[in-house]
Amino acid sequence: MKMTNQIRYILSITFILISITMTQGQTLKVFILAGQSNMQGYGEIYNPTTPGTLEHFLANDGADEFGSILDGQGDFMIRDDVWVRFKREEENTTKTGSLTAGFGVFDDFIGPELGFGWQLGDYFDEQVLIIKTAWGGRNLAVDFRPPSSGGTTGPYYQQILDDVDEALDNLSNDFPDYNNELVEIVGFAWHQGWNDGEEMAYLQEYETNMIHFINDIRNDLNAPDMKFVIGNSGQGGSALIEDDLWVFNLQTILVPAQENAANHDGYEGVGLADTRPFYRPTDISPSDAIYHWNDSGESYMLIGDDMGKVMIGLLDASQPSSVSYAVEPTHPISILPNYVKDAFLLRGMDGKQNINIINVNGVVVQSLVSDKAEVRIDISGLNPGMYFVEVRNPDNGSLSIKRLVKH
Repeated sequence: MKMTNQIRYILSITFILISITMTQGQTLKVFILAGQSNMQGYGEIYNPTTPGTLEHFLANDGADEFGSILDGQGDFMIRDDVWVRFKREEENTTKTGSLTAGFGVFDDFIGPELGFGWQLGDYFDEQVLIIKTAWGGRNLAVDFRPPSSGGTTGPYYQQILDDVDEALDNLSNDFPDYNNELVEIVGFAWHQGWNDGEEMAYLQEYETNMIHFINDIRNDLNAPDMKFVIGNSGQGGSALIEDDLWVFNLQTILVPAQENAANHDGYEGVGLADTRPFYRPTDISPSDAIYHWNDSGESYMLIGDDMGKVMIGLLDASQPSSVSYAVEPTHPISILPNYVKDAFLLRGMDGKQNINIINVNGVVVQSLVSDKAEVRIDISGLNPGMYFVEVRNPDNGSLSIKRLVKH
């Protein structure tokens, strides 16, 4: 197949590619936490005498496992190696800073980010960024509806993408210690489902919508290997609550749909965090609000912690992968980051390589030759958009083509 035919073929299946060269350097590991109010976070933090608050949990049953989030004076630790950005709907403000208690819907609440961030901060040597993008009272069927489900794409599906773009465009402003590290979107954590219980039709199509959502969001974030964790809608726990039809339908229809979506054939890097064991009844919780886990800081801490553990399990199980055509090089070629503004890394090359960056019209817009295993490529002079990156070894004829989007 000639070069021009290869490019036409790839274009026809909407692959978008770019190539990269670079020296060694650390990457900013980005995780997106999305969903509705339970991802915003309504877990009460304060008052150590009230069962279910985070303070009460840490002073009692959670002391051994989670006591490390407190310093010697009993104050909440601040993790400078994990940053958080959350655009709060209720206050129309954006909260940024290092991970600690207080990144929930308001400053005296937590969501899953605290337990999740603590897990991922311990896992990575590199800096971690959590982007929270969540809104109360939203369903997957309409509000977050993914494009592949047909009909009108949900406005909050697009808002997730806009929030991520905004966060990554403002790294230097939001986090003064950011030093132009490469950005890699590593994982996506989803905790949502309550409002799909309002209509039987929403419940019945949840599995399909969730399957489409995972695929579409990976494509639209240009992160096909992004790990995805679903925190299921475990309000009410494992025992069926038959006298509350809404909760009963979630337990018997929605939760199985979430599990089926996580186990969908052909998907890799998707996991399920079963949150049902973390439900606490009202007599040991701060309030009577089952839709918000009864405002239990204990529940939210445990949910985030488990979602983080599932995410780490996916990262540990992952294997290097690459998209290739013709003969694959002995060492699979990979690119970092998957979100590119000015430069990216091309890794895994073996011997001399001819590298072409090609736009969607099939025109070579940048070329270089490298005999290094890893090289940095500066594309700051290219316009934003889709590009192909072709890496060819002139000695053995192997060819690899990668995709990327310049923002």
